[in-house]
Amino acid sequence: MGLARTQAFRRDAVHEFLGMSEKALALAMEGRAREARAIIEEPRRSSIATTPNWVNQAWGLVGADVLALSGETQRALKHARRSTSGSFETLLVEDYAGQFARWTALIAAHDESEQAGLQSIVRLLERLEEFDAKDQGEILVAYAYLVRRLGQTPSVSKEAFASKIGILPAQTRLLLKRTGFSGELSLHES
Repeated sequence: MGLARTQAFRRDAVHEFLGMSEKALALAMEGRAREARAIIEEPRRSSIATTPNWVNQAWGLVGADVLALSGETQRALKHARRSTSGSFETLLVEDYAGQFARWTALIAAHDESEQAGLQSIVRLLERLEEFDAKDQGEILVAYAYLVRRLGQTPSVSKEAFASKIGILPAQTRLLLKRTGFSGELSLHES
């Protein structure tokens, strides 16, 4: 799939989406929450009907990250829930597999539906090598988070886990810590 799959969506609109989402995340990481939220909350209603579902799903996942980084956990969960349920219950574009897995895990934990969330993440885990290194790390962290909450034994070795988590960029590790995955990140160090 990937971002090249634009359907009738214009290539320049894809670039605009990518630029806006990266800018919003960067501002949120810098602690500039008001500016970051302004980007994700910018009225898009007129274009939603003509925007492919994968873009709407990706935008919702980015928005959830921005809200979480801005300290608005409940709004972030609501935003993410819209991007991981209903017609968005399955991942629509591989480029957002890590974010999809993270938010699936957090919502499952919040809703006490960890087993259903884990099943969704295991489907991604079965295809782990198809994703980029960042997404692989995020999928593994989401998996470890739900496995721990369920009191189960992970099917991924500590060595495999550590090798994927250890190479995550600092910004990704910071995002994971700030959205509730600190314990899983420390597993690669033990």
